[in-house]
Amino acid sequence: MNTEHVLVVDDDPGVLAVVVEMLASIGYKTTAASGARSAVGLLPQIKPDIIITDIVMPDGEGMELILHLTRCKEKPSVIAMSGNPTGVLFLHATELLGVNAVLRKPFSRTELEEALAVASAGAA
Repeated sequence: MNTEHVLVVDDDPGVLAVVVEMLASIGYKTTAASGARSAVGLLPQIKPDIIITDIVMPDGEGMELILHLTRCKEKPSVIAMSGNPTGVLFLHATELLGVNAVLRKPFSRTELEEALAVASAGAA
């Protein structure tokens, strides 16, 4: 069983459920948030090791969350994801902000596991 805690942030309930289910099947403890604002509110309580965030969301963009994390004392590893054409363009910008890995939706379990391995190594 993996001991890392992953916060998954996505405004699409279907995507959120699938990613949480994939993470649980791999052995991660997960918490779900439907937007960047709710994720920021959860951070002090859950202290995730890794955050997987969508980039384009109506309740606070993923970029806002990533920028918030750059100002945090304890910085979890971050995986940015998007399937939205605008969001895919922003995925490259997230790497400049220190994101550990990026995923283009839809992605496979193998791609998720590879991104998690990179994010876990970045946290070490």
